[in-house]
Formats: sequence, C-alpha cells, structure tokens
Amino acid sequence: MDLVVLWFWLIALTFTLYFFLEGFDFGVDILWPQLARDESEERALTGTIGPFWDGNEVWVIAAAGLLFSTFPVWYGALFSGMYPVFVVILLALLLRGVSFEYRNQVDKQRWRDFWDLMAFAGSVLPAFLWGLVMAKIIEGLPVDGD
Repeated sequence: MDLVVLWFWLIALTFTLYFFLEGFDFGVDILWPQLARDESEERALTGTIGPFWDGNEVWVIAAAGLLFSTFPVWYGALFSGMYPVFVVILLALLLRGVSFEYRNQVDKQRWRDFWDLMAFAGSVLPAFLWGLVMAKIIEGLPVDGD
C-alpha cells in the first residue's frame, strides 16, 4: 500500500468516526421531543451525550486538516465548491453548542423551550447538510477554474 492510499483511508476513518459518533448526538437531540416525557427524562437524554458531543466534533476537524494537508486539490474543490453549505453546518454546530450551555442558565420554561428548539435545529441542519455534501461528492464535483 502506498502513502496516498494510506492517507485516503485515514481520512475516511476520521470522517466515519465523526459520522457515527456525532450521528448518535444528532439523533438524541432530534428525538428527545418524542422520547422525553418530563424534565428528568430530558436531562437523562442530554446526559448521555453531555460529556462527548464536543469531543466528537474534533474528528471532523481532524478529517478536514488531513484532507487539507494530503489532498489539497480535493480539499479546494470540496470546500470552495460547497462553501455556503459548510458555513451553515458550522453555524448550526455552534448554535447547538450554545444551546447546551444556555439552556439551564435561566429557570423559565419559555427560555428552556427556546434553547431546546435551537438544539433541535442545530442537529437537524448539519445532519441534512452532511447528507447533501456526501451526495454531491458521490455525484462528483467539477475541478476547474470556476
């Protein structure tokens, strides 16, 4: 196996780890309105992802760094061609992280409901948009001056 193939599989591994680990976190945030009947069940669901959600995002950062350093043309085509999608993914992930931190700052149900909705949106958007990115990769991205 040559070095190019090795790096390709390392990048594939990091993306795969991100999608599996972060996919669980997305699923918990997306499904908690149907699964949690009261505040204690909601806290239990959030507690399952609490220690891990932030660490799971490191895998996508590592994958992007590996992609940038080993396959710059592929990185350039992917990130410049889909720049708006990646910006929305980044903002949604930021919104999701903020919602975890702010949810319990004020003891009002309306406040918690707002941040719960933001956590839901911050999980649905990236999950959908990552699917869009993967579909576009499979379809093929043009690599030219435009």
